[in-house]
Amino acid sequence: MSDTAYMAEAIDFAQTNRVWPFAAVIVHDVTGDILVRATDAAHISPLYHAETLALHVLATEMPEYQDNGETFTLYSTAEIEPMGMGCLFWANLLGFSVSRAVYGASLNAINHIWGWGDQMDSRMFNRTFEHASVVIDGPVMETECLALFEQAHKYQDTLDLQRPGKTLSMNPTDFWDIVTPQGTRD
Repeated sequence: MSDTAYMAEAIDFAQTNRVWPFAAVIVHDVTGDILVRATDAAHISPLYHAETLALHVLATEMPEYQDNGETFTLYSTAEIEPMGMGCLFWANLLGFSVSRAVYGASLNAINHIWGWGDQMDSRMFNRTFEHASVVIDGPVMETECLALFEQAHKYQDTLDLQRPGKTLSMNPTDFWDIVTPQGTRD
């Protein structure tokens, strides 16, 4: 499959989360299999952005991929922000070789929709880790990804969103509706 086809998979999965349609898929570079799908769950834990949750599931649920020489590509509906990039580098240092990241909508475009202000983009962050850099490609299907974020912003205006009082769980298996590692559920 192509980058566009995998991004379409991420976009489809993002639609399961109307409030925060950040979604990530991790693809095995040789087989083309999607190993993990995840969507944003920052309402559960501040660590569970789509990309960080997907990497967490790869590392904890699929140890057979650690240090085995196989490589992976992470596709995300949004450009990966600094925390996600840091997690990506740590996953690589721990032997889960995610050598490439492909994003849909740029951080600047998403920040414009939500008024979040400037963030360090993934390429800038990547330059700080030259010894372990990841290939960053994108935007791919940016118009479609931005449409998700614009719809979510409008939808959020209809809700009475409250911050959770505490982190609900650090165990992603409690929330299988936001993540689907291969072979764990139908």
